[in-house]
Amino acid sequence: MVCLLVSKHTIVIPKFISLLLDGEQSRDFTFIDNAIQANIRAAESDVTGEAFNVGCGGRVTVNELVDALNDLLDTDIDPIY
Repeated sequence: MVCLLVSKHTIVIPKFISLLLDGEQSRDFTFIDNAIQANIRAAESDVTGEAFNVGCGGRVTVNELVDALNDLLDTDIDPIY
């Protein structure tokens, strides 16, 4: 069971549901080398208790990812939402 806090911001819940249904939700993917470099630098620094964003600053939707994978693999697979 999920408990949700009801507030003036609950308007986003239908938006999230819509995005989950159509594959237009997006993520900022990063290269593995970026993640490795970020971890090395964090381990070598004296900063503690901080969070750092190591994303590339771009957005890729699930639909765009499916299209890219289909092109790369020469397939024509439709996602099931």
